[in-house]
Amino acid sequence: MDLVRKAELFNNRLKKIEEDIKDLKNNNKNLDLKYYKIYNDSQDIKFATEGSACFDVAAYLIDGNTVKYYDAFNEKNIQIIKEGKIKIYPNERFLIPTGIILDIPKGYSVRTHPRSGTGVKIGLTHPHNEGIIDYDYYHQLFMPYTNITNTSITIEHKQKITQAEMVKKINYSIKETKEEPQQKTDRTGGFGSTDK
Repeated sequence: MDLVRKAELFNNRLKKIEEDIKDLKNNNKNLDLKYYKIYNDSQDIKFATEGSACFDVAAYLIDGNTVKYYDAFNEKNIQIIKEGKIKIYPNERFLIPTGIILDIPKGYSVRTHPRSGTGVKIGLTHPHNEGIIDYDYYHQLFMPYTNITNTSITIEHKQKITQAEMVKKINYSIKETKEEPQQKTDRTGGFGSTDK
């Protein structure tokens, strides 16, 4: 490796160290997750209690607007909102509007989860278990939900439907290896091997 290439690598490593130091200093500061209300009466996002790990996000359902969904047969449809409500039938997957746009700081993402009451008491859950909102997404939030019960479920305007949290991105690279990974611990089996 020539000296010029070694110098470039050294400078890149030095820059990375400086960025890491800056990040460590910034971690001690309270970050702001900003949000924009598309409508004046969009529900504010906020933590329910001082100890809440996630903030709550509510549905924004105004009469006459439409909501996109996929039915149990994977057909794409729309439902017109009536009386500030939508009805979700078994196995339907809805994109529920929130009336909110997030301004996520660079180096972070927002992860969305079903609220415990939404999943257990109502029977709605994310079709992919967790939603991920990248920092460069700048459109209205739509919360994906599916009805896992055998009856219809009604969602109302400004009903809390989701909990979300801001998560720091860990920088890493992805590289192909020509060496097959080997056993690292006492694990001897594959998928599902640590349980019955």
